[in-house]
Amino acid sequence: MCNIVIAGGGSAGYITALLTQHYYPSSKITLIESSKRGILGAGEGTTPHFIELLNKIGIDVSDIVRHCDGTIKSGINFKNWNGDGRKYIHDFVNNDSELSDCLALGIDYDSVGFNDYLANIKKVPIYPVYNLNACNGNPIYSTGKCANYAMHFDARKLANYLNLIAVNRNITIVDDEIVDFNVNESGEITEVILENKSNIKCSFIFDCTGFARLIIGKFYNQKWISYRDKLPVDKAIPFFVDHDGDVDPVTDAVALKYGWMWKIPTKNRFGSGYVFDSDYITPDEAKDELESTLGHKVDVPRVIDFNPGTYHKAVYKNCMAVGLSQSFIEPLEATSIWVSYLNLRGALESDIVNNHRDSNYSDILNERYYRRNDTVLNFINFHYYAAERDDSLFWKNFRHKHKIEEVDRIFRFLDNNLKMNPEMINLYDDFFEYNRDFNVISWVKVYAGLRLNSGNNEYNATQKMALESILNNYDNYSRGFYSHKEFLEYLR
Repeated sequence: MCNIVIAGGGSAGYITALLTQHYYPSSKITLIESSKRGILGAGEGTTPHFIELLNKIGIDVSDIVRHCDGTIKSGINFKNWNGDGRKYIHDFVNNDSELSDCLALGIDYDSVGFNDYLANIKKVPIYPVYNLNACNGNPIYSTGKCANYAMHFDARKLANYLNLIAVNRNITIVDDEIVDFNVNESGEITEVILENKSNIKCSFIFDCTGFARLIIGKFYNQKWISYRDKLPVDKAIPFFVDHDGDVDPVTDAVALKYGWMWKIPTKNRFGSGYVFDSDYITPDEAKDELESTLGHKVDVPRVIDFNPGTYHKAVYKNCMAVGLSQSFIEPLEATSIWVSYLNLRGALESDIVNNHRDSNYSDILNERYYRRNDTVLNFINFHYYAAERDDSLFWKNFRHKHKIEEVDRIFRFLDNNLKMNPEMINLYDDFFEYNRDFNVISWVKVYAGLRLNSGNNEYNATQKMALESILNNYDNYSRGFYSHKEFLEYLR
């Protein structure tokens, strides 16, 4: 029997265990985690791939809402990134005709994107469908053709819930510390040695030990590629804020003087935090800025230090690093679970457990993962690079101190073409070939939100008429969709 070991728990560990079982149902899967290592449980955001992941491992959206304080995420609400109080939503709908139409009219996309419209009135892109035969008269729900959505949840509660699912599906859970490994003549791990002196046999091992990077980093000593010169934010101070339960279905990303603040709604509270560049301020100064901005005290349980970057090789010997063990860019755009899932799905679908000894196979996976991280790096850097905020040295210095040539190339391309030929968005694909993990529409939405939104809504007569027609249609169409609060209460 094949013995597959998952080193580390948390969201990454349990997602890896359940997805691996989906692809290798006859293998023995053992997850090793230590209860001595806690999980903060701050709010976490995802992308629509999270819904695909849930479907693959047989978990319903309602389970995340009920057991993990889950809420719906229609997109990310970027606030004050130009220092002028304006905002824009990067939603999950890849509708180039909708976007090109509004750009051609000179209307802010945030005024005419349907998912944005729904989010602004606290509705979600989900509507009830009545089927008397299937549901005894109770409504089921549908997202229709136009909608994509993701989720927010409490990371600690998600890990606890996935633990219950894993135990129920006969995945062995071991609560202990990993202290060493036995290897064969090829350097592959054959046994995991635990603190209690027991050994666990291993055919293949996934490193899900988070920032500890116990195997890929400390044991195999693989090369870490730092992105610190391109993405300077390197510390975060998390905190929580209560709410009344009636929240917008978006993650807020609010630009501050030395970075940005996330605000993620879970059932009873916002999981929040300030991500900043420690070259300019200390954690205490960051806390003072937060309290001044929010107008109230915040309780910061700890300071999170991180070095943005990736391992050059995520697959080495009979080990694959997943999640924070493999890479971490920063929280903006919630790419962590998305990247982990895409990497893991690809490896499992290509039978990594049996093919890892083929050097060509490992090289292909490692090149794919490295390129994916490079794309994420470029996209995140683009948010800062395209912003026009200049009220601190952090923002003033960013464009020349942390410039990426590929990002500058994309920025200049959009700057030269988008204003002149907005209807040509669908022809931009070839230009974005290297950065295809984020499609063209995502790049354009960020650029448009930062550089093209007028913010004053002083439209001419033609624009006003077009906007009025669009909003009237949206008002009629949106009446069939759930409010965010209503949908969560229905699922619970």
